[in-house]
Amino acid sequence: MATKKFVNDPKAAVEECTLGLLAANPNLRRVAGTHVIVAANYETLTKADGGQVALISGGGSGHEPAHAGYIGDGMLTAAVCGDVFASPPVSAVLAAIRTVCGPAGCLIIVKNYTGDRLNFGMAVEKATLEGYNCKIVVVADDCALPDVGIAGRRGLAGTVFVHKVAGATAAAGGSLEEVYNAASSVAGAIGTMGVALTGCTVPGAPRNTRLDAADAIEVGLGIHGEPGARAGSMAPASEIAAELIGHILGTAEPRGSPMNVPNGARLVLMVNGLGGTPPLELGILCESVLAQLRGRFVIERVLLGDFMTSLESCGASVTLFHLTDGAGGDAMLAKLDAPTTAGGWPAAIAKQPASSDIPKPTDPHGDAAAAAAAATADLSAEDLAGRTGGLAAIVEAVATALVDNEAKLTEWDQKVGDGDCGTAWRSGAEELRAAVQSGELLRIAAAQADAAAPLSWVNPALLTAVADKLAEAMGGTSGAICQIFFQAIAAEVKGGADIRAAVLAAAEKVIMYGGAQPGMRTLVDSLLPAAQALSSGASVTEAAAAALSGAEATTGMTAGAGRSSYVPEELLKTVPDPGAMAVAYCFEAIAKAV
Repeated sequence: MATKKFVNDPKAAVEECTLGLLAANPNLRRVAGTHVIVAANYETLTKADGGQVALISGGGSGHEPAHAGYIGDGMLTAAVCGDVFASPPVSAVLAAIRTVCGPAGCLIIVKNYTGDRLNFGMAVEKATLEGYNCKIVVVADDCALPDVGIAGRRGLAGTVFVHKVAGATAAAGGSLEEVYNAASSVAGAIGTMGVALTGCTVPGAPRNTRLDAADAIEVGLGIHGEPGARAGSMAPASEIAAELIGHILGTAEPRGSPMNVPNGARLVLMVNGLGGTPPLELGILCESVLAQLRGRFVIERVLLGDFMTSLESCGASVTLFHLTDGAGGDAMLAKLDAPTTAGGWPAAIAKQPASSDIPKPTDPHGDAAAAAAAATADLSAEDLAGRTGGLAAIVEAVATALVDNEAKLTEWDQKVGDGDCGTAWRSGAEELRAAVQSGELLRIAAAQADAAAPLSWVNPALLTAVADKLAEAMGGTSGAICQIFFQAIAAEVKGGADIRAAVLAAAEKVIMYGGAQPGMRTLVDSLLPAAQALSSGASVTEAAAAALSGAEATTGMTAGAGRSSYVPEELLKTVPDPGAMAVAYCFEAIAKAV
């Protein structure tokens, strides 16, 4: 069975991809009748008198952005695109040389695959016979397999470093010999090791099932799906990173073609995605690789992203670029840092700072607990209870109600939501219960309380602390709504509003930020009626009744917001909104506590 792909005709895949690339990149052109992509400004760049050395690379398609993505000032002048995973024909390579090679000559950069060496090499021979001044550099940076036989090591993502340094040398006016020497120097100083979690399938071919087993991986797999150093089982990113670095440095078995890199050496790191690896996972692998290198080497630069892919393969490769000490290494770094208009190269790379963290801004409420503890240090437990009214009783009642009803809320939410309503509200309630039992919330409330004013303990510092604790403990949408609600009450109280008006204003803020209106089957259908009742002078018991009535009315209501809006209406006819019921349980508990 073929793999699902965005393909019309497999035979036309490269042609259609080329047309899409050209449409999206006005700085690129195509040599008519070929899959040779060139820089739009190649005539002034390389063909004119005084022009620079032209750089050509290429190979089979399916490795994008390699190689057309590296065309631009400061990198390649042209890329020759073969069919998927197939070397381009000699005629196409020769067309590229004839098009962009000027008086300064042309450097051809080729990955070490037999087809590429033969076809690019033959084109160079033909071009030389025609009078073009060409040199060729073959990149073989694979560390997976021993360097034996005719085939030798494979060319992998390290080739992109060769493009960049050679391109910067050419852009600086270097001669063909100087550009060749720079490229050769990089080619001899790089090592790459890859790992694949899934295989890849050429358009139109039967699906590659080689890595279909749930935990199967292959270390050292080639970018065309060729066998690697070993097949194995999935492991944490840290263990995979350790093995990749071990193969590059020669400490892992089976031994392939490792680099000779002494401790303390200067390195540039590239962590390359193979096309199907989520950026999240690639970032984790990058940090895991850095953990293997820190303390042993000087990491001068880090490149992270998709530089040379393998169709849809989920996997990655790690490349180390060993810089010499002193001026030579500094010159290489300057060439990596030199500007380029090539879209596939990162816009900016920089030296690794000692720390990527900057100071966290001071939270004006952050020391509320410490300040309250100091201000109330002399108060006994009885004094704290007296100053904070029924705070402890209210929190305990709410926590008990939400714990007791967790299963019911979860059951409802499993039918009409994502199933976490009960646990989220319980987590928030238990967090507040713990903060009361430790004395933290009581001291924050008591620090600003006035014994003559019964509700003076409901102060901005307490409400902010409650808001932040609920957000942390509950997470998700429920946590955010609760945080907005209590933070808005804090702002209203600080501005002089009484608690009843503050609650209504806070409910309206929930509507404003959350977007849900009454009648949309959300907790707003419970919260707003209760807040309106309190604002009009009703008792807490009456407000609780309004909350429950609003929550029960959500049964059968068409959902206009939240995850319930994705649920078939048939399921909504027998189940109330869980969030609205949670709010009703809270008001009911508060009414009983006061």
